[in-house]
Amino acid sequence: CTGIFAHAPSTVTLTVPQGYGRLRGAVGLQDWRQRCGNGASFAITQDGVELWASPARGSYDPAVAFGPIDVAAGPLVLTTSPRGEYSCDTAAWLDLELAPR
Repeated sequence: CTGIFAHAPSTVTLTVPQGYGRLRGAVGLQDWRQRCGNGASFAITQDGVELWASPARGSYDPAVAFGPIDVAAGPLVLTTSPRGEYSCDTAAWLDLELAPR
């Protein structure tokens, strides 16, 4: 798979180009084969409105798919929030796909 990886806590801003209006993908945490970190939750927001939020994910939880969700052209914010201790919580935004509306 492909994706964006960023240690929790993190905020990544993408720009949705004109003509596109649907986003799908999956989220999870990198499996470091270590027992550390309390997990994280993921959210997608645009213009201050939460479009999607995940349940809390742990290091050994499978990735959870989202979408397609409706998005507008312009900035889109992907946020990962730790659930406490986060030394091993590397967020994975997987197989992101933007499609035309």
